[in-house]
Amino acid sequence: MLHQTQVPRVADAWPDFIRRFPTPAAAVAAGPGAVIEAWGRLGYPRRARWLYEAAVVIDANGWPDDLTELPGVGRYTAGAIAAQADDADVAAVEVNVQRVLERVAGRRLTVREAETEMLRVGGDLGGRDRLLALMDVGAVLCRLREPRCDECPLRRQCASRGPRPGEHDDRRRQSRFEGSFRQRRGRVLGALRRGAEPVSSLDADALASLVADRLAVVDGDRARLPD
Repeated sequence: MLHQTQVPRVADAWPDFIRRFPTPAAAVAAGPGAVIEAWGRLGYPRRARWLYEAAVVIDANGWPDDLTELPGVGRYTAGAIAAQADDADVAAVEVNVQRVLERVAGRRLTVREAETEMLRVGGDLGGRDRLLALMDVGAVLCRLREPRCDECPLRRQCASRGPRPGEHDDRRRQSRFEGSFRQRRGRVLGALRRGAEPVSSLDADALASLVADRLAVVDGDRARLPD
């Protein structure tokens, strides 16, 4: 839920979602449509579909040793879950942590270089504490603009002590939502959350995109959430 979504929005949605689906088995029993419906307006509904599909895998086979085997789980997510849930001594590098590590090192880092640097920069901290500490440094102190270097606990070992020369925000900026295809998809999905709708009443291109992502199905002349 937290991928590309602000914490307050997730905090509002989480209690009801986890009440409805406290276990993978509960999500499987409810079906993908129920999970997509409960996802509400969090956005990026493919995440809801991946969550359901991951629940199917876990319910059938148990938790895999390598979480990247689950649908929708990449290297960072797997590391972050292991560190926060199990306090595993593994690195997990998200965008704020990457910025901190690159400024400390004074150069751009590959993902694997950043993971190695994270273990070094974290010092005596490990697992959950290291991940959360570096995330907080990046979010609160080592900000993209106007970093608060004088307050940073890493200032003595930082090669940059502020933005590196030529540094810019080269992360992919999300396109404007208003008038976008994402908005059109959201409108169709919102209608289907309320129940089946005549295909003729829906945005055809948006509906086709949702069907391709397995977020909707068409039965004859009506569209609905998947069973």
